[in-house]
Amino acid sequence: MKILRSKSLTSVAALASASVLWIGGAGAQDRGGLLIEEITVTAQKREESLKDVPVAVTAFSSEQLNKLGFNQSTDIIAQVPGLAVSAVSGSPSIVLFNIRGVNQNDFADHHESPIAIYEDEAYVASMTAAGFPLFDLDRVETLKGPQGTVFGRNATGGLIHFITQKPSTEEINGYGRFTYGSYDQIEVEGAVNLPMGDKAAVRVAGLIQNADGYYKNLLGPDRHEQDVMAVRGQFLFKPSEELQVILKGHYTENDNEKTGAYTQRPSAPTGEHGYGELIGPNDNPWGTCNGCDLLGYLRPSDDPLVNEYDFEGFLDRKIYGASANITLNKDNFSIVSLTDYRKSEKDYAEEGDSSPNPLLNFAGLANVETFSQELRANGETGNLRWLAGVNYLRIKGDYGSKVWDSSTFGGIAALDGLTFDTHSFWEHNKTAWAVFGQVEYDLTDQLTAVAGLRYTRDKVSHSWGNTVALDPFGYFAFPGAVTQFSGKSKDSLVDFKALLEYRPDDQWMLYAGVTQGSKGAGFNGSYQPDFADTIPFDREQLRNYEVGAKGSLFNGAAFLTGAMFYYDYKDYQAFVFDGLAQRVQNVDATIIGGEIELQAHPMKGLDLNFGVSFLFKAEAKNVLLPDGLFADQTLPIAPDVTLNALARYSWDVPFGVASVQVDGSYQDTVNYSIINHPSTVGDSYALVNARISLAGQDDTWEIAGFVRNLTDKRFLTFALDFSSFGFTQTQWGRPRWWGAEINYRF
Repeated sequence: MKILRSKSLTSVAALASASVLWIGGAGAQDRGGLLIEEITVTAQKREESLKDVPVAVTAFSSEQLNKLGFNQSTDIIAQVPGLAVSAVSGSPSIVLFNIRGVNQNDFADHHESPIAIYEDEAYVASMTAAGFPLFDLDRVETLKGPQGTVFGRNATGGLIHFITQKPSTEEINGYGRFTYGSYDQIEVEGAVNLPMGDKAAVRVAGLIQNADGYYKNLLGPDRHEQDVMAVRGQFLFKPSEELQVILKGHYTENDNEKTGAYTQRPSAPTGEHGYGELIGPNDNPWGTCNGCDLLGYLRPSDDPLVNEYDFEGFLDRKIYGASANITLNKDNFSIVSLTDYRKSEKDYAEEGDSSPNPLLNFAGLANVETFSQELRANGETGNLRWLAGVNYLRIKGDYGSKVWDSSTFGGIAALDGLTFDTHSFWEHNKTAWAVFGQVEYDLTDQLTAVAGLRYTRDKVSHSWGNTVALDPFGYFAFPGAVTQFSGKSKDSLVDFKALLEYRPDDQWMLYAGVTQGSKGAGFNGSYQPDFADTIPFDREQLRNYEVGAKGSLFNGAAFLTGAMFYYDYKDYQAFVFDGLAQRVQNVDATIIGGEIELQAHPMKGLDLNFGVSFLFKAEAKNVLLPDGLFADQTLPIAPDVTLNALARYSWDVPFGVASVQVDGSYQDTVNYSIINHPSTVGDSYALVNARISLAGQDDTWEIAGFVRNLTDKRFLTFALDFSSFGFTQTQWGRPRWWGAEINYRF
C-alpha cells in the first residue's frame, strides 16, 4: 500500500505541475469555463462567492451536477476530496457519509450522523433518509470540519447541503431528461416553472428511476434493483419586495426493491487478538473444505457480483414532508423563519449470510418523524456582519430489528427444525433547542476577525427490549433471555468558532482558526449484550485547528484552494460490532490531514479539475479488542489518500457544441471496522468515467452518451465481520454502466 501511495502522490505532483505550466503558457482565454464558473453559496447563511468563504467548501452548480452525471446523493463523493461514503446494504436504506475520517458507521436507524445532511436549509435527521435521488437542484455544498455557529443543528465533522431550484416569477421555464442504460435502466426527470403574475409562481419537479439488479443471483431474482419515484412542489408568494414565502411539499418512494444482498467472504476469528481473517482457497480452519465457510459452502464464482441467495431481501421506503420558508429582507438586515416537517417509513430485509444455507437473515423497520423550527436574523452595519438564530428540533422514532435462521439452527442436526430468532424493538425520542450566532468584523481592509458561539440542549428518552428465542416458530424465549432497558439523558453542549481571515490582495484569502463541534449523548439500540451499562454512551467533542488558503491564479484562469487541519477528538462515538452485538462506545481519537483543489480553464473549451485529500493520522485510542485487550486502531472509512480529476473539452460544430469529458477518482486502502479486522479491509481502487455530448448553440437540447466505471473495476464499499459465524459480509460497487440521455430545456 505504501508503494502504491508513493506512486499516487508522485503522479499527483506531476499532474499538478503540468497543469500549472500549461495554464501559465496558454494564458487565460474564454474564462467562462464549466468548472471555474463563479458559484454563489450560502455556507454562512448569506449569498457570497465560494472564493470568499473562510471555510473548506466544495460546491457544484446545477450544470456541473448534470455534466458529471450525479443522480444520487452519494454520487458527489467522486469529486469531493476527503468525502467517502458507505452504503451498508447496497441500497439507500442506510447511507453513511464520512468527511476527513469523521463518521458514524453504526447501521442502527435511530442514530444521528456527525455529518449533517440539509435540504433547503432543513435538517435531515434520519440516516434512513440520507440516500435519495438528485433532481432539479440549484447546487450542492459540502462543508468540512465542525459546523454549528450558523446552521440549525450542530455537526461534528461537516455537512452536505442540497439546494433545490426555486420558483421564479420571471418566465415559464423547465426541462426534461430521459436516460436509458445498462441493466434496463430507465430514468425520466423533469421540472416546470409557472409564474402566476408578478407576485407568485409554482415549480413542480419529478423523477422516476428504474433498473434491474446488478448483483447476479444464480438461484432467483437478481438484487440491487431500482424502483424509485419522487416528486416535489414549491409555491412562491411575494406580497411585497421585502417579503417572500416559499411553501414546499415532497414525496419519495422506493417500491419493494429487490435488494438487501451481500457477497460472502469465508472468514474465521483466527487472527491476533481474535481478529477476523479471510479464508484462503487452500485454508480449512473450520474442518469443512478448503476455502469454505463454517457450513462447508464455497462461492460459485470469483466475481463478487455473482452469488447464490435463498432469501429475497427488499426495501420499501417512503419519505415525505412539507416546509415553509418565510424571509423578510430590509435594507441592512433580514429575518428568516424556517418550519420543516418530514417523515420516513422504512421496511427492510436482507440475506445476511449470502449463501444458499439458511444461516442468518436480517430485517429492520424504522418510522421516524421530525419537526424543526428555526428563526434566524442576519445583517450588516459598517465593518460588522452578524448572524443570530434559535432552533428547535424534535425527533420521534419507532424501530425494530430481527436476526433469524430461516429454517434450521446453523444446520446442526441435533437442533434441526428449530428456529433461532433474536429481535429488538425500541423507541428513541429526542428534543433539542439551540441558540447560535456569529460575527465578522473587519479590523482593517485586509484583516477580518470571525467569532461564533452555540449552546445546545439535548434531551433523549430511550426504551428498548430484546428477546432471544429457539423454537419452531421463533416466538418463545429462553428463560432469562428477555432484556429490557429504559433511560433518559440531558446534555448541554457548547461549540464555538474563532478565526482570522487575511486578504493580501483581491485575488487571495488566507484563514486560520479553531472550531469546536459536539454531538450529544445517546443510547444503543438493535442487538445488545445482557447488561445495561453498555447501552448509554456519552457525548463526543471535536476541536479543529485549521489553516487554509483560496486564490486565483494566472489572471483568473485557475482557482486553487487548500487546507491543513488537526482534529483533537474527545470521546468519539465509535461503532463496535462483535458477534451479533452492535454498540457505540466512546474512545478518544486524533486526525491530521489536509486537502487541495484546483479548477482551471487554461484555453478555450478546456476545463480541468483536480483534488487530493490526505490523512497523515486517523487513529482511535484504546479500543476494546475481541480478546479483551485494548489497542489503538485506524478509524473506519478513513483513506490515507483520495484523488479526483476531470478533463472536459468542448468545441463548436456547425449546428452546436460537442464535448468530451473524462473523470476519475481514487481511494486508498480503508478498514470498514473500528476493530481493524484483516477481513474488513477494502483495497485501494481507481474508477474512470467518460461522457460525450452534442448540444445546441443555445443549450436548449443535448444528446449524450456515458460510461461509468469504464474499466469494470470491482471495488469494495462495505464490510462487516461475522467471522465467528464463518464469513464476512461485503458490499461491492456498481460494475461498468453504459447509457445515453436526451436533455431538453425550455
